[in-house]
Amino acid sequence: MLADKPWYDYEALRHITLGELKTRQWMITNEQARVIAQRLWKITEDSWNRGRRRRIWNNPNDEWTAMRFVSGASGSLPHSINELRGVDFGDLIVEGPDRLRECIARMNPLMQLFKGRPRLRNTEDCADFIVHYLEFIRYPGTSLTMPFILEAIWWIAVLGFVPFWFWLQGSAGRGQVSNEVIIMAIAAVAGASLLTAHNNGRARVRAMAVYISFTDEFIESDAPMDGNLPQGPGW
Repeated sequence: MLADKPWYDYEALRHITLGELKTRQWMITNEQARVIAQRLWKITEDSWNRGRRRRIWNNPNDEWTAMRFVSGASGSLPHSINELRGVDFGDLIVEGPDRLRECIARMNPLMQLFKGRPRLRNTEDCADFIVHYLEFIRYPGTSLTMPFILEAIWWIAVLGFVPFWFWLQGSAGRGQVSNEVIIMAIAAVAGASLLTAHNNGRARVRAMAVYISFTDEFIESDAPMDGNLPQGPGW
């Protein structure tokens, strides 16, 4: 049921509020799509607290714009949404869990070892799969996801820094540490922090982009917005 999805630019997303986006889930009449949209919105909201301390005076509210929500990575939001214009989420609903199991079967063994196999118990789990394993849907034949690759890079950097840190501590005790080594240590810590911030920002962009693209495909402007979401597993 892929329809022409709108094209987004920075200016458009600077005027779309979280309140407007949240109401989209109530403008979907397809029951399974509505369950998925509800879960996608919850994932989007939860992405705000990834790597952040909860601060009651700086939590998102309905007046925030989409661009403010993904601050720090806002430049990639329009691009991420527009890249999904060709993705037919309706096919996933029609084909059900069989389509997703085909994707899981292609998962790289290393990724399965560290991340485990995604659960597919009900329709809500389809939403989690779409967000966390989007590459499997967009690129048939893909066996790794970008978040996993970035996470692996982060862990390699951290594990590589551990022996360096112990060596630095021992050398400092003997007075054998040069200024260049200290600068390298500071740069390594700063690099790890920047990579963490980048990954957290990308997680917000990814969740928001999937939610917007998914709801673009299913919303009906004349649908009654009663706020009552269907119950049950769906599948």
